[in-house]
Amino acid sequence: MTSCPWNRIGFNDEIALRHHTRIHHSKDNPRLAPAKARLLSPAASVDLIRRQDRSNLKDSRLPTFSYKREKGRRTLAEDYLDRVSPNHVRQGGDWFAFFEPHQPRVLDIELVHTLPHERVVFSVSFSSCGLYLATGSYRAVSLYDVATGTTIQKCTYDDTRPDLQYVRAVRFHPDSTKIISGGEDGAVRVWDFSARQCQKWKAHELFIRGLDIGNNGNLIATGSEDRTVRLWTSASEETNMFSDYNTPNKFRQFDLKVAAMSVSISPDCRVVAAGLVNGVVCVWDIATGSLTARLTHDDTVYGVAFNPSSSHIISGSRDKTVKYWELDPNMQQKSKMGSFGHSDVQVHEGHDDFVMETTMTPDAPWLISGSEDKSVRIVDADTGALQCIIVGHTGSVLSVQCSPTGEYFATGSHDETVRIWQYVFKPVHPWPVTDGLFILEDGFCLQIDAGTNRMSTH
Repeated sequence: MTSCPWNRIGFNDEIALRHHTRIHHSKDNPRLAPAKARLLSPAASVDLIRRQDRSNLKDSRLPTFSYKREKGRRTLAEDYLDRVSPNHVRQGGDWFAFFEPHQPRVLDIELVHTLPHERVVFSVSFSSCGLYLATGSYRAVSLYDVATGTTIQKCTYDDTRPDLQYVRAVRFHPDSTKIISGGEDGAVRVWDFSARQCQKWKAHELFIRGLDIGNNGNLIATGSEDRTVRLWTSASEETNMFSDYNTPNKFRQFDLKVAAMSVSISPDCRVVAAGLVNGVVCVWDIATGSLTARLTHDDTVYGVAFNPSSSHIISGSRDKTVKYWELDPNMQQKSKMGSFGHSDVQVHEGHDDFVMETTMTPDAPWLISGSEDKSVRIVDADTGALQCIIVGHTGSVLSVQCSPTGEYFATGSHDETVRIWQYVFKPVHPWPVTDGLFILEDGFCLQIDAGTNRMSTH
């Protein structure tokens, strides 16, 4: 079949191949196949796609991942594989990273570990040292070694109702020896792995949807379906809130009209933010309890996070957008209508479904978001330009968190797995940037170095 034009194009599946062989290459009916080309169907394998002749696909005609997709007909990976040149695709065993062709490719992505769970994974969190990863799933908080992917310890809930057993939020204590979790039973648990003890207190009347701990290690924020956000701290300045395993003091409570879906304490521990069901992000001053900012989406805000300097907030919403807000500490209003408390906002569209969580890398301005559409997007926070889309999970991406030390981020999914990814910075040019670089008509690059007065071509 080497002379058949369909040999380089490929077939949807084995049935189509047998049909083609019977019609055009059997001894009884040796008709030649029509010499036409087509894009492969969703069922086509990656190898067949790569074999397809796509020399006429120019970078200038490639999509920018902002087109309208037809729901239900094709997976995200299948759609992008048909549209994107192989030069802009990073392929793993069962995952793909699609890089925006109109932007310099300055990142490389690698899957490090896939960690199977028994049920849906709602939350992931790295330790401050970057060595460990905690996950929250059905009746369990699990601790993993980031380097090896091995399970270090697994703590299970054994005192909750059968219908209230999912761990909705986990966060590491800054000392990396304790994990704080919030669940559907409204309780907060502090798991001390070194002492093998668990502290528990009833924090809310309904599900805890969001939880965070301050970098000072002595402040916990919880958000719940009971329409409150609560701050917890030690009973006095002289005692550590985790030292005596008594119920911490409820330092402050913010009453809401709707459920809180996510909370985040700023790295400087000055403000706390909450994403609400009504599409609002509220930001309060921790010391005074005053509302300092009110930021709005068009639908439920599932994820909120601060950048490392506490100057910006990243929010992800059911409206399929990620917003990057620059907070203005000088702007406060008493009005409860509209947005205030920010001086600028970038809106990033592109997800095909709800944005479930957002985070930011600590070592560069990259926004990372996970979505109901099963993808992860990485966007340049400074320019708003998309860097890449990662498609690997087979279920909704419910949680995304970066390692505080950089280099890694983790995703938790409805497909009952956690994946640990590595991102590596790549130079835009494979040679040092010098005084002059020109693109010649023949496609070569002319490089001029003023320091040595030398010219070279690449």
